[in-house]
Amino acid sequence: MTNDFTYLEDVGRKTTEWGMNILKNGLMKQTKNFKNRPSRSHIVGGKKESLRLQLEARGIHAEMLPIGMEKSKLNKSFYDVKTKSILMTLEVIVHPPRLTTDDVPYIKIISHKHSLSSQLHNVLVKVLREYTMKVNDANPWLTQVSERGERSDVIFLMAQLSDMLPMLNVKIYHKLDPYATLQNILTSKTFVEYPTIEIWRDGDFTGILKEESGEISDIKTRAHKRPRLEKRVGNNVITSLLEDYASQDDEEGDKQKAILETLGDYSTDNEPLTHEDSNAEERFDNDGNFSEEDIRAVLDAAAQDELEQLNKLVSDGEDSESWNDSGDEDINRVQETLEEK
Repeated sequence: MTNDFTYLEDVGRKTTEWGMNILKNGLMKQTKNFKNRPSRSHIVGGKKESLRLQLEARGIHAEMLPIGMEKSKLNKSFYDVKTKSILMTLEVIVHPPRLTTDDVPYIKIISHKHSLSSQLHNVLVKVLREYTMKVNDANPWLTQVSERGERSDVIFLMAQLSDMLPMLNVKIYHKLDPYATLQNILTSKTFVEYPTIEIWRDGDFTGILKEESGEISDIKTRAHKRPRLEKRVGNNVITSLLEDYASQDDEEGDKQKAILETLGDYSTDNEPLTHEDSNAEERFDNDGNFSEEDIRAVLDAAAQDELEQLNKLVSDGEDSESWNDSGDEDINRVQETLEEK
């Protein structure tokens, strides 16, 4: 008990000494001044909360992520108390044309300190020029956009979640007016930390697009457009195609004629070849392009003609007479041959 009582007395004595030292060194006074010092933002929660409230006052909805997340680290937006203006961080995504051979699907650029009173196309031209100067192997199409500024074949979009289907994460892309200010563009829009603006070539974008007038359209994948030809070039192409077709028809007609001449008339096998038959046979020997299908087609056509003629003779009652005449001629020819022998 005596030892415990002695220990408690020592603790009380040391506590009194520590308290006197704190008062002598002025630590309590510094703490008091620190608490009474006015905050620079005058808003509890820091710069991010101050920025969010200032954006809300202008009709712009921004969601802030917890400290330490990647997008939160990249965000350098702030509210300037002296000038009472907001300087924004922007993310610009450039989609190269589909017909380019570039392997990079898109180019992402993060840029800081853009006033809400600046026009969109001025901001984007500045961002692209700074990027092309920083990167030597920039995309040629990106260089053209940065040099010419706003082009007729370029559209600027900003993605927003659909109000009708928020649970499905359906994105609707709003078409932006390049000559509007950032504040007008971002009004009634929602983004996380900083806005993202996408640059597309007109005709390459696919998705749900909301025009400036409020009209919504679902743009599907479009086929590649065929290059337009000049009128003179187009006429020349059509003329050459017609000439090719005419030459092919002539070649087919000559081929059939040569086959018919080569085959000859089988009913006159004993007759010697005429000059035309020899020419046809020579053409057939020189040109080895006559296939069995060509010959069969010609023979079928000839057989069809003979069959039609025979049917006509039978219907007229002349087939019997022709057969009798031909039979008498055959008998007379056989008798003459026997007598000669």
